[in-house]
Amino acid sequence: MGNVIEHIEHPLAKGNLTPDGVQWSAEVDTTTANTDVAHSDSPTIEPPDLGKIIELEFGLTAAFRALFTGYATWAAGTAYALGAFVVPTTHNNRIYEATVAGTSGTTEPVWPTIVGNTIADNTVTWTCRGIDIKYKWQARNKGGTWVDLHSYVTLLTCTTTYNEETLSGRFKPATNFNSIPFDVQLVFQCTYANQGRAKIKNSGYIKVIYSAS
Repeated sequence: MGNVIEHIEHPLAKGNLTPDGVQWSAEVDTTTANTDVAHSDSPTIEPPDLGKIIELEFGLTAAFRALFTGYATWAAGTAYALGAFVVPTTHNNRIYEATVAGTSGTTEPVWPTIVGNTIADNTVTWTCRGIDIKYKWQARNKGGTWVDLHSYVTLLTCTTTYNEETLSGRFKPATNFNSIPFDVQLVFQCTYANQGRAKIKNSGYIKVIYSAS
């Protein structure tokens, strides 16, 4: 076995100094519904020496929010097809799907906020929907096959306010992720097209103990 080396790196969201020391990466949006998007801030960990990984520790933070863009605002006396979506005239971090087609009434309904609940609106029936996001962190030997560091974490009924999430702990070396250098990335997806957004915080760190070649 070669020399055992401990390497700690803070590879994420590097930028200019800030008054509070907090920096964030660029924001990345989802595209197709229920399809992973890889965040563009995906670093490669390249210590001075190559070698075989003995132990890994991660502390990774990202934040997620829903966008609620591209939806029509509810309007009185309007014909809505089955499957149409609207948002209320006063935003409430929910969207509403026409689960019975029809024409809306003259007065805006009192919108339910519990996901799955319905409201009659003249001849339309609206069902309350939430925008969900799920994410996971992955790593791999540089340029190889991605390995999940954990199972998906699901964030239900996301709002327009960022929700900060930190995952930390140790990970055993695995096939396709057992040597230096290695890549790390965040992948995330959303239940509706173009409605999820994520950014990565600079406080994240990666510690690796490895046997130098």
